[in-house]
Amino acid sequence: MADQLAKRPRIEGEREREIYTAATELLAEVGYDQLTIDAVAARAKVSKASIYRRWGDKAALVDAAIECQEVDDLTLPDTGSPVDDVVALVATPGFFDPDRAAIVSALATAVHRDPERHDGARRRLVDDGTKHVRELLRRAVRRGDLVADADVELLSSVIPAMVLFRMTYQTVGTFSADYLHGVVEDILSPAIRHQSNNEKKEHRGSPTRR
Repeated sequence: MADQLAKRPRIEGEREREIYTAATELLAEVGYDQLTIDAVAARAKVSKASIYRRWGDKAALVDAAIECQEVDDLTLPDTGSPVDDVVALVATPGFFDPDRAAIVSALATAVHRDPERHDGARRRLVDDGTKHVRELLRRAVRRGDLVADADVELLSSVIPAMVLFRMTYQTVGTFSADYLHGVVEDILSPAIRHQSNNEKKEHRGSPTRR
């Protein structure tokens, strides 16, 4: 029996990607609790026994699927202003993927119940959701456009946090481009401007050496 199992082809390459795609699609559609190995197997057209042999259980499959998703490499705007950079960023096609947001919402229950088991997926989703704004703000700090101790982690979390709240409790499952721009214009931009102005005030208030 062991020899027969060893001779069976491993799930890898394109077949592996098809299973990961099926898992993430179903996760976004039905949520983590309703997701089953049977459903993933049916959508990917593979036996559920093969999935169990490869990943062991649903949690391991979902985490692997999320951690192996392709990274979106967007060209970051460079207007010379951190506020204008963020405004331009949110207008970039593909900046915020509704399907990706749905996956984050769907996985929230699993992460809450078993944070250690899903820590890799959690860190990947958090990084993906904040990395572009975070890099813009870190660049602004390096250039001196933001105070050196600006809370970049907090500011970069504003957009995904607000959008996920919107999708979960207000306009369930969706959000509009206008809402995304509103988050930047009404919430994030004033915070960035405030920190920029504080930097300027500190420079003006510094004693002049003679």
